[in-house]
Amino acid sequence: MNIIDKTDEEILAIADPFWDDLVKYSNEQNYGAFTRKFSSALMLGANEVEMGKQFARSELTKNLAKDREYLG
Repeated sequence: MNIIDKTDEEILAIADPFWDDLVKYSNEQNYGAFTRKFSSALMLGANEVEMGKQFARSELTKNLAKDREYLG
């Protein structure tokens, strides 16, 4: 898939469900579900222990809103 060939609407149709999942599973502090669609390269930096600490310490990671504000 070449993102440059996609319209804004096509990109959002792909991205919005991913964003919904990230918000939902971050708020639930569910590491497995939060990272399930991460690439293997991204998973290398998404250490479960460190992310668990973030979930425990940060109110932001537990209070994300589904509202979107698109830039660009």
